[in-house]
Order: sequence, then structure tokens, then C-alpha cells
Amino acid sequence: MEAQEIKKASLTFHGGLGGAVFPFLIVVGGAIYLGVARVPDIYGYWPTVAFALVAGMLLAKNRYRYTEVLIEGMSQPIVMIMVGAWLFASVIGNLMYETGLVEALIWICLKIGLTGGLFTGATFIIACLVGTSTGTSVGTIITCTPILYPAGYLLGAHPVALMGAILGGGAFGDNLSPISDTTIASAFTQRTDIGGVVKSRLKYAFPAGGIALIFYILFGKGSTAIQEVDAIAQTASPRGLPMLLVPVLIVILCLKGRHLLEALFWGMLIGCLTGLLFKLITFKDLFRLERASGNAQGIILEGMKGGVGISIFTILLIGLVYSLQAAGVIGRLISWAERVIVSARQAEFIMMLSTFFTNLIMIQNTVTIVSVGEFARQTGERFQIHPNRRANILDVAANVFQHIVPYMVTVLIASAYSQYGEKYGAAKLTPIAIGLHNYHSWMLLAVLTFAVLSGYGQRFLKDDR
Repeated sequence: MEAQEIKKASLTFHGGLGGAVFPFLIVVGGAIYLGVARVPDIYGYWPTVAFALVAGMLLAKNRYRYTEVLIEGMSQPIVMIMVGAWLFASVIGNLMYETGLVEALIWICLKIGLTGGLFTGATFIIACLVGTSTGTSVGTIITCTPILYPAGYLLGAHPVALMGAILGGGAFGDNLSPISDTTIASAFTQRTDIGGVVKSRLKYAFPAGGIALIFYILFGKGSTAIQEVDAIAQTASPRGLPMLLVPVLIVILCLKGRHLLEALFWGMLIGCLTGLLFKLITFKDLFRLERASGNAQGIILEGMKGGVGISIFTILLIGLVYSLQAAGVIGRLISWAERVIVSARQAEFIMMLSTFFTNLIMIQNTVTIVSVGEFARQTGERFQIHPNRRANILDVAANVFQHIVPYMVTVLIASAYSQYGEKYGAAKLTPIAIGLHNYHSWMLLAVLTFAVLSGYGQRFLKDDR
């Protein structure tokens, strides 16, 4: 058979639909195993998806066509945009951490004397700012917990609500930030721009965040007396406050319709210059060659390394997702939807439930959005649902159970990092307790359900005409 004929051949699997879906189940099983084992290392997902690709190769009736499909999927422009965004966003997140932005935000809280429930509320706000600045809930937990959790406990905050505030703030940023992987994935799968998505998402993020803030303040006061906080106060400093310019600049550029990568380029440049100008870092901190060890180091390099894990995983996974599409799995789902869905409201409801269900299985919000994205796009276009609305349903739904369910990676990390409070007398917290006290994600669930059932925030393509 000629190569051109092979390329045009349909992609079929031994075992039919089951054979097409089986490799994806390997990824799901691996994700569940890593979650139960409490090993949230993204590199641990690489072998799992590699094995899944091999399984697909063995099950495919036409292996040449299967290989071509994988390459087609991995080389999609959306993949390269997401990879570039993660690499550069990771640099910015590392830059924010190394220049002392978190310590500066804590300094403000200590200066104005926030304690008890007020400190828990302030912690949520700080975590929201950090999460929106870095675009990652995991990074927010890792960055904020070692300082905010011990400080809050010593200042009379309720430990479980305090950790829920950190997790909830990270979820807020993951959902809203223009450099978040979920924002990027939801926008590009629905073929719309980042700025428009972020602007339209405010109507969901702010009500959920505002109500959650009230709950954190009301239920965030602990029973312990305020203790000595000199050790924590010594780590706080206002020096990093100028770095707030970076996330503000990125958000403004995205809202003005600039390309995401351009906004990130400017963010990196202004961030580096600001850090150097205010002597928060030196040029050697940004990049240096260690001749003794024979390697390169620095904030830029370490930041890019931080984006490699999710980038490689995404490239491989989207190749696998593309094979599902080529095998007609997505087409069958769309055909089913065409038979049962008769209105835009029903379409949105199915999108929301599909995202919930997929996230509970896939255990990763970006993977969930990529998996459901094509179904949501085609179904939404049938009923003329605006791409920004579709992107918001996907992203908000993918950030609900991701930060509540105890076997999710983000919740497990929050539980593990609560050990930083043990030497100050605070107990290490269970994933179940933290998820239950993540008031933000519960409120996000309520807002999304209300929006889909009532039509709040609903928008159609004709509205742009």
C-alpha cells in the first residue's frame, strides 16, 4: 500500500471501540495509582502515557496510520502554544518566588495586625494573588504553605480552614489566571482568545471568591491563643512588592487582546528588569555557568525546567487524544449528543457533567479540558453557544472537584505540605478535611450549576454581531 493511501485509511482497533479506549484507561489507571500513592510528580505520568501509546500501537489494525495520527496530534499548533506558555509561565512563577513576592504580601498582613479569621481571609486573598500571578494551584500551595500555614496557626487561625484557604486561593488562580494551563487549554480548544475568556470569566470567579472569602473569615478563627510570631515576622519583607507589576502587566496585555506568548515575553522581561533594578536579584541569579560542576543554573533555567514535565506529558497525551478522535470516539459522542440534546441549556448541562465525570477519572484538570474540548466545541457550535461561554464551563467545571476530592494531586499536596506547621504545634491535616474546607471550590460549583440551570452569563455567537 502506498504511503498516501495508508495515511487516508481509517484508524481502527482490534476490539473496536473498547480497543480504542483501552490505552486511555491505562493513563487513567496510572493517574489513580500515583494519586493513591501520594506521588504527585508529573514525571511519573510519562511512563504511563508511553505505555498507553505502545498499547495503542499493538491494538491498532493499521500501525502506520496510528503513527501518523499521533504525529498529527502532537504537532498541532495548540500543543506548541501550550508548551511555550507553560515553559515561560513557569519562569515567571519561579521569578515571583525568588524575588520575595509572597514574603511581601505576608508583611502587609502582619503590619496591619490581621489575626484569627481575618488572617484566614487574608491568606485566601494572598493565595488568590499568587495563584493568579503564577497560574498554578500546585505552585501556590508549595509557595504559600511553608510560610502562611505556620504564621496563621500562630496568629490564631483555624488550621483546616487556613489550608482550605490556601488551596482555594490556588484554585481561584488556576481558574482565572491568563497564564494558567487550564485557561490556555479551555481557550484554545474552543478556538477563542485568552483575553476575552479571562474577561468573561470574572462573572463566575468573583461571586464564588467573594462568598468564599466571607466563609473563610467566619469559620477561619481557631481555638488556640495567638502565640509568639517573631520567627515568622523575620521572614516577611516589603522588598518584593514591586514584582506585583509583572502579573498586572500580563493580565492587562491579555485583556487587550495581545497574544499570550507576547504577554509572557513582556512579563519575563519586565520581571527580570524590575528584580534587577530593585536589587531583589542579580544577573547571576537569573543565569550562570557553574564551571566546577559543568552545568548551567539560575532562575530562568530552573523555571523552564519546571515546565518541562507538564509539556512532555501534554505532547504525548494529546497524541493519544487525537487517536481517539481519529477512531471516531468523539464523533460517536457528538452523534449521541445530537440525538438527546435539543437546546443550548441542555448542551451546557451535558458539557458540565461530562467535564465533572472526566475529571474524576483523569485526576488532572488540563487533561480533562483537552479530552472534553472537541466535544464541547462541536456541540456548542451546533447551538451557537459563544466560545467564551464554552471555555468558561469547561474551565470552571475542571477546577471544582480537582481541588476538593481527596485523591486529587492538588489536595494530596496540600495535605503533605501541612507538615510545615507541625514544629509550631499545628497538626498535619488529612486530604478529606482540607477538601471539605475549600470553600472556594464549593462556591465555584454552586455558581456554575446556577449559571447553567438559570442561563446566568449565557452568551451566543449572534451577540457579537
